[in-house]
Amino acid sequence: MHEILSYYLKRLTNLSSSNRSLLLLRLISDQTIDLHDFDFILNKPSFSLIEDLLSQKKDIPLAAISDPRMEANNILSGKLKKMQRIEKFIYDERGAKDLYVGWPFVRGKLQGGTNVRCPLIFFPIELKQKNDQWVIQLREEVNITFNKTFLLAYAYYHGVKIHDDLLEKVFEIYDADSRVFRTELYQIFKESTVNLNFNQDNFIDKLQSFKNFKKSDFEDEQKEGEIKLFPEAVIGIFPQSGSYLVPDYSFMLGEEEKVQDIEEFFLSRNPDKSDDDLDLYRQKYRFIDKIKEEETFTVFPMDAYQENALKAIKKGNSLVVQGPPGTGKSQLISNLIVDFIARGKKVLVVCQKRAALDVIYQKLQSIDMDAFSALVHDFKNDRKKIFEQIQSQIERIDEYEARNNGLDAVQIQREFLQASRRIDQIVEEREEYRQAFFDESECGISAKELYLNSNHTQPAINMKQVYRYFLQNEIKQFIQKVVHYQSYVDDFSKEKFIWNDRLNFKNFTL
Repeated sequence: MHEILSYYLKRLTNLSSSNRSLLLLRLISDQTIDLHDFDFILNKPSFSLIEDLLSQKKDIPLAAISDPRMEANNILSGKLKKMQRIEKFIYDERGAKDLYVGWPFVRGKLQGGTNVRCPLIFFPIELKQKNDQWVIQLREEVNITFNKTFLLAYAYYHGVKIHDDLLEKVFEIYDADSRVFRTELYQIFKESTVNLNFNQDNFIDKLQSFKNFKKSDFEDEQKEGEIKLFPEAVIGIFPQSGSYLVPDYSFMLGEEEKVQDIEEFFLSRNPDKSDDDLDLYRQKYRFIDKIKEEETFTVFPMDAYQENALKAIKKGNSLVVQGPPGTGKSQLISNLIVDFIARGKKVLVVCQKRAALDVIYQKLQSIDMDAFSALVHDFKNDRKKIFEQIQSQIERIDEYEARNNGLDAVQIQREFLQASRRIDQIVEEREEYRQAFFDESECGISAKELYLNSNHTQPAINMKQVYRYFLQNEIKQFIQKVVHYQSYVDDFSKEKFIWNDRLNFKNFTL
């Protein structure tokens, strides 16, 4: 399981030139700032920021929030404010924190002609306003790491294997002296399969300005297979993966000691699992009747299997529903959405294919639920429409309250409860019949099986009073005894059998 999860975790990483963690030719407005721009803004060289990060200083000042004497400071302050706002927006939208200081930068061309220019090391940071200054803080419980995207790309394009120790390396314990740190960094790559050119500029306590390139100029300047290190540093938003499933994979990898099988992992999280034997549990398919009908709010038609799946989910089970097109998967999802919304829950539906989301949204439209649903294909372009929907909802609160408290709503609720309780009563009666038909405690075989195996046209014996003495698992032994008994009867019943005229010894004495 560990190898499978690790393999798919690596596949989640985007190794194309669209990933700024692999190729950053120009600084991106509002999302990246050259760290060298802060050189002597607060009367300190820009490299001192790197030294403060390595020494894990708590608050590292960048610039004043406002300085009436320095325009450069105020421009940087404005950029930091925009970056902080964008970083917060990304966190609210995606739940990801991707703000880092990247230093130093690798620059070159991988085998096959793939351009690369990206940080070698990421320092996870947060932007704060403190004492009229912008400060950066190292994020707690997040380690300084290598740029895994670059290492994976290097391994892929150069056809080499990079040891997991290098890929997963975190800088927890290291020398805070910047020169010693750079020397240790050089030694790490000297002993690895990743060949980097550490030129002398990297051992000078000074940052270089981040140079912007046009794609054509960059390609002309680089030589294939040569990767050099430059003392550049950028503070910016660097998404670490093309998928936000990474934390889930990481969590499951952390559970590896407890769970050795993916199916077992999910089954172990089903609260309805009633026995410890997982093999038996997999084979055991039960309809779930523990959810009361009055607690189920579904408006679309569904069959017994869809209802069973819905009730399993309502009980907290993890569930995978599969089937060819037209078998009712979207119908089930639509019923789940309506049921959860009716109970005051919030529902998020995600899908790789746009068409599938459109089908579900159209179903909700058919029951006038579209006003309570937001269809998002592009979180940037669809924002205006969603805000308009929210505004409409706020404006119609009084209307909704009046409709919910009206006599018609009360009558519908009463009829719904009556119908639900009648359904529960019928289900309970059906369950009693089912248990009776499949009960094997009487004679070791169910009434249904007895009926299906019987033939009323054949000779029969009325066993109404004695059938409990004939258990299914003892029938063969009983038949053998009857055969032996019949052979004795055949022998003893012959006219000239020697014992026919025997005397009764019952009343004889000594």
